[in-house]
Amino acid sequence: MSRLARLTLPIFVGLFVQGASAQIPQINLGGIVNGASFATGVAVAPGSIASAFGSTFGSSGSGVTLRMNGIVAPLFAVTPGQINFQVPWELAGQSQASVTVTVGGITSSPVTVALAPYGPGIFVASASGQGAVLIANTASVAAPEGVFPGSRRANPGEFISIFSTGLGSATNQPTTGVLAPGNPPSTTIVTPAATIGGVPATVGFSGLAPGFSGLYQINVQVPSNAPTGDYVPLILSIGGGVSNKVTIAITPPPCPKGGPRPFAQVQSIAVTQSTHQTST
Repeated sequence: MSRLARLTLPIFVGLFVQGASAQIPQINLGGIVNGASFATGVAVAPGSIASAFGSTFGSSGSGVTLRMNGIVAPLFAVTPGQINFQVPWELAGQSQASVTVTVGGITSSPVTVALAPYGPGIFVASASGQGAVLIANTASVAAPEGVFPGSRRANPGEFISIFSTGLGSATNQPTTGVLAPGNPPSTTIVTPAATIGGVPATVGFSGLAPGFSGLYQINVQVPSNAPTGDYVPLILSIGGGVSNKVTIAITPPPCPKGGPRPFAQVQSIAVTQSTHQTST
């Protein structure tokens, strides 16, 4: 073998090994989080929607497998840096899980994530923290008019539907990856508590959202004495776990007849009266 060949071979092998290493999927330390809140350092719950953050995950679900304690988890979406998946119901009762991602036959190093019976998280509809909350039995987001197609503010006394994850086991519970039934619905074993603007709200329904996996729906009545405005905070709690804070918009109650008028209207009346007095 010539001197040139002896010098070139190690360089070629080194490049080949480096290229192969770059294709190994990697899960970030602490990269397994609640898929709604993205809260770090918090346990995820069996049956919930979670997200894995890392690198080299691929651009589609083809050839990608995520396992928790060896159990294959259903995938909802895959990008090179994030995988959204359902935590298998089979992990109920366990305190932690080892998570790996396999892409094209190459498996990442395992990372450990804590498990808990409950890990509430509310989905958001915008970067500003607007909650994924609908006026019950409608497609209208409980947000100011014009922010989303058909959105409107919720009225005091009206029911809203909150979409979340991590609320624990349910009756008529589907197996991992199977869509939740609608008749009869799967209701949570424990009913979460909800506060709107710090005021306790009545929960009318809490269960798995029919036709989805890992998604929960909670129907809550807006308290008559809840604060009003476009950024009223909403929080869920269950089994010692507290969700992230999201906001909804609530309509102020109408002024009683003969009661205080909006400032713009008062200002207009004042200007009119002043003009009339000047002209006389």
